[in-house]
Amino acid sequence: KVESIPDLVQTDPALGLLEGGVMSCGSVSATNSFAWLADNGFENMVLRDEDGSVSYAKTAQAMDRVLRLATNRGALPPSFLRGVERYLSEQGYTDEDYRLEFQGWSHPRGFKGTSIPNINAVKKGIIGNGAVWLFVGFYRFDEQKDEYQIISHHYVTVVGYGVDEHGREDPNL
Repeated sequence: KVESIPDLVQTDPALGLLEGGVMSCGSVSATNSFAWLADNGFENMVLRDEDGSVSYAKTAQAMDRVLRLATNRGALPPSFLRGVERYLSEQGYTDEDYRLEFQGWSHPRGFKGTSIPNINAVKKGIIGNGAVWLFVGFYRFDEQKDEYQIISHHYVTVVGYGVDEHGREDPNL
């Protein structure tokens, strides 16, 4: 999917996102995947312009709305998964049409998953008509509490694996 999935920039003014898109990484990551899926047999996955073409802006704006980014905190994994689920429902998909899973520490009840990330599951998720979004945390170590505390986060769209930026095979990428 490296060459065919969109690579939208969350702060692109053309997307017209809340607060200039600063907190819209989840919305844009999902939109990247939804646009690819729309081009590959899931036509209702995106919103469209009057001429029928995929509207990245309308789709990302709809995701912003369901993720409730107006809270100015961004979408943590529980609200992200629920937002994706709500968006898909609004597009006419039912839970029989898709599967949402999580891996990691923060997840809502009712979603299948595990608390320990597994790279093989990520690889499997991107194959075929799958989509994978990574929630990358930035942490600071609190010496008094002897623990890491998240200070920021960012969603990214997984587009492939096993090849470096020069086209050389590398199973660790």
